Amino acid sequence: DGDTPVITAAADRAAYLGIAVFTASGNSGPSHQTLVAPGDGDSVITVGACDGKGNLASFSSRGPTADGRTKPDILAHGVGTICADGMHDSLFSPSSGTSMATPMAAGVGALLLSLRQSLTPMDLLHILRETADNRISPNSDYGWGIINARAAAAYPFNDSSFVYFERGWNIIALPVDTIIPANILPTNPTVYSFEGSTFVSVDTLTPGEGYFAFFTDDTFAIL
Repeated sequence: DGDTPVITAAADRAAYLGIAVFTASGNSGPSHQTLVAPGDGDSVITVGACDGKGNLASFSSRGPTADGRTKPDILAHGVGTICADGMHDSLFSPSSGTSMATPMAAGVGALLLSLRQSLTPMDLLHILRETADNRISPNSDYGWGIINARAAAAYPFNDSSFVYFERGWNIIALPVDTIIPANILPTNPTVYSFEGSTFVSVDTLTPGEGYFAFFTDDTFAIL
């Protein structure tokens, strides 16, 4: 219920003190209400497992919590995940479990903190939820869905956003609520809008509008 287990109280206390706690939902699925503590904590980031195709792992524990809250929060790769082999010093082997998914998600959390060191544990929880692929209809199987590191990095927070672009043509819509000059983007030679049946170069980018730009390499911009 988020209050009774001692380990849950400790994890929530850690989050209160500024430590982002990522924890496994457990491997007791597919039945509901199979979460393990401290995955019931309201301030911890509870991680379920999916496979490489985005399918929920059958073993991944489901919510809701005993008091009816939606858990897990997010999903990450946890089926056949390649990791260090515990029986050999120099080999890697596939392993499955929400304990494989959890460090994947925690790694994304660490990357976000390297971009914005002021983020609190609750900020991280919010950003990871709101950029996951099931955020429109979260439930106690998938939670808010599979994490998306690039989308999380681009999530507008405190009026700035780190937006990543892949090599080649990209479709752009501003994640910030401010008009910006087009030359702030590391693109060459220009940015285009599509008006009627014609591509037109633009000097400024307006929120709510879509644009096209070509990038010679994977890159990012701070907006």
